[in-house]
Amino acid sequence: MAYNKVAIISDLHANLYMLDTFLAYVEKEKIELVINLGDFISEGPYPYEVLKKVLEDKRFVNIMGYDEARMIEDGTPEDKAGTLAWTKDKLDKRALNKLRELPTIKSIEIGNMKILMMHLNGFVEISQKIAHSSSKIVDGESYTYIFCGGGHLQQFTHAKEPFFNTNIIEPGALMKDENDRGHFAVLEIKDNKPKIVFESILCKEVYSTQEQVEVKEPYLIEEVNLKKDINLHIYDEAKEGNSRVYKEEIMKQVLELGFSRAQYISIGCWVTETEKVKELLFYLKCRRTKFCEKSGQQWYIGEITSEIKKYVQEEINKCEEKLKWFEILFLENVYSVKPIYSIYHYGKACLVNQMFNHELYNMEEKLKANKIIYEINAWESKKAKVSK
Repeated sequence: MAYNKVAIISDLHANLYMLDTFLAYVEKEKIELVINLGDFISEGPYPYEVLKKVLEDKRFVNIMGYDEARMIEDGTPEDKAGTLAWTKDKLDKRALNKLRELPTIKSIEIGNMKILMMHLNGFVEISQKIAHSSSKIVDGESYTYIFCGGGHLQQFTHAKEPFFNTNIIEPGALMKDENDRGHFAVLEIKDNKPKIVFESILCKEVYSTQEQVEVKEPYLIEEVNLKKDINLHIYDEAKEGNSRVYKEEIMKQVLELGFSRAQYISIGCWVTETEKVKELLFYLKCRRTKFCEKSGQQWYIGEITSEIKKYVQEEINKCEEKLKWFEILFLENVYSVKPIYSIYHYGKACLVNQMFNHELYNMEEKLKANKIIYEINAWESKKAKVSK
């Protein structure tokens, strides 16, 4: 079917006031179709009201997001005790049945364009889905656009690899941000020529904090007793053939610190290592990637989950000489420039940033006991090399 204006939304998160503001925009701008990419009834105060409005509005084409999919399944203990359980309690049986009817992925046609709707975090995770999916919708189809939600960012990406060649549109999150604005995208079609425009609108009303579902505080690194501006550099070499001891003891300690202090992980491999890329896409919930065309290196960056912990730990445990990746970085956030901890040179050396005093003491004691060469670099003073 042909349309002149199509809105693409995602991540409304049960904000009824923002939905009403958006619907007023739809009327004013004569939007003919609304593509809803999911996570529209979770973590907000009005799940039932939002679900009812969205499903009854004939202009909406809907899919489930992560949260809706988890809500209609049994879910984890955290799901059962957290905001998703609260949301589910607000829906009656009829509403839940209507929610179950929504797909998690959908293919639609607008004019001569074929479009794929998914709730995934960017083109890396889409690659993962395509690489491991048996769905005929995903496999072997040619799309003008892939619309995906979940990343909460407004992005236009033309992706060629590893498994497809198309335009990826991430519309942003319609739920209000810290400035009370909601974000979305509009597909304008004139003379059969499509154009993507990113938009934002100011929410006309803000619900009171008493109505909001309680959410966890953002992750903060404890500042007390933090030894800032201190780097511990552990070298490749180890005296008296202790590299295996280093591998088993020191590497595990760095991993434990990294997993306990960081929210995100970055793993580096070579562009040509397609099997390793597929593995990473399978285990890592990617948020972004970095590429270096000159060196042929690439980094996959995503959330630290139980799956990625197990994947990395198993590789460390079975590794005798070097890791399959050239670098592992532990990051405070997905756009961190400097890692908290890093392991590089295929796992034979590591650089540790921002250590607590007790962490530094414990690490040094183990390094000394195993006669590992290391260096402590205080940025404010000259670095002193210590050979134990």
